[in-house]
Amino acid sequence: QTPDTVEENDRNEDAARLIPRRLFRGPLWAGAHTSRLDEAGRDEWWELNQRIGEEASRTVPVLAQYWSDGKRTIEEISRQIALETGLEATPLLVEYFQFV
Repeated sequence: QTPDTVEENDRNEDAARLIPRRLFRGPLWAGAHTSRLDEAGRDEWWELNQRIGEEASRTVPVLAQYWSDGKRTIEEISRQIALETGLEATPLLVEYFQFV
């Protein structure tokens, strides 16, 4: 296996295992979140958001937050988003939820 394949397999395993839970009602306010990050963290957050916009859609994180109920895995959330939008964004969602 190549390093990319190993990383993808790890993300798929994470997607099937991780269950995100909202800590408050409503969508994440990025300004409050990013203000707590150091410069490297803000750069990483910005880069992830750029990739989400290029590889999927800016609506994906909003939909992901909507489907996060503390019961669904990232894999299940990704499936719901794919049904709504036609976009497959599981690897990006794993990164997104690990970041927030």
